[in-house]
Amino acid sequence: MGDFENTGFLGEEIRNYICHRDLTETEKRVQIIVAETNALLHEFKRKIEVKEENAVDLTLAALFARLIQSFSASVILCQYGLSHDAHAVARNLVVGIFIIKSIIDKPRNLDRYVAKYLQETQKRLEKIKKKDYLGQNNQEEVSNKIEEYQTLFDSLVVQGNLTEKSFAVQAGMEDDYDSFYAAMSSFVHTSISTLDRFLKTDVNGSVKEFDIGPNFDGVPLLLLSCCSYVLQVVDSLSQHYGIEKPATHKKISTKIGEELKILDQIS
Repeated sequence: MGDFENTGFLGEEIRNYICHRDLTETEKRVQIIVAETNALLHEFKRKIEVKEENAVDLTLAALFARLIQSFSASVILCQYGLSHDAHAVARNLVVGIFIIKSIIDKPRNLDRYVAKYLQETQKRLEKIKKKDYLGQNNQEEVSNKIEEYQTLFDSLVVQGNLTEKSFAVQAGMEDDYDSFYAAMSSFVHTSISTLDRFLKTDVNGSVKEFDIGPNFDGVPLLLLSCCSYVLQVVDSLSQHYGIEKPATHKKISTKIGEELKILDQIS
């Protein structure tokens, strides 16, 4: 790639390549499923009526909007062959699903979600104070903020730890945490197991050049997984809000199941 060598994924050549790349039959079918899932998400979004006085409804609506954006980000990254980053974003997507489903199942988990934010923010402020990042003139202000967050934290009824796994357990998705979330974590934390594809080597293992070009390994499976997860959320939210799922929900779910079986046979 000429232009790609100088501009990478920010140049014109990669855009042209993506637009004209020959897709496999599997990729074509998955692309259709992704488009149908995306349309379903936006159709369902328009059906939700949020009661402003209901903190649970407000939070779930915001989380769902964030979910749609994360889904879109994963898809766009996959289209460009940025599969490593797409997997990282997919982990973020599934964390949001843990939180959504845990709150739907037990509304008191909203307190735990807020408490998690307060706890993490307080820890950051304590580090800022200890290291004196903001200077002596701001120490009192930082101390007041720490006390404020502690007061808010103490006002909440919170039991157990506030880890992402705890929200997965509350959502009934511990298996998803141990499988999908754990697998995606290697991409988030840049595990050494994810690095070999970024260098081209010869038969002797000597590095010949960088390999930052588009890579579509695992993309169909990742996209199908993301589609499946967001459809689960639509199912849960439809019950929470008392609204019907889009008519295409069952058809898309069936198509995802069929494609997953085909991928399983190939692998």
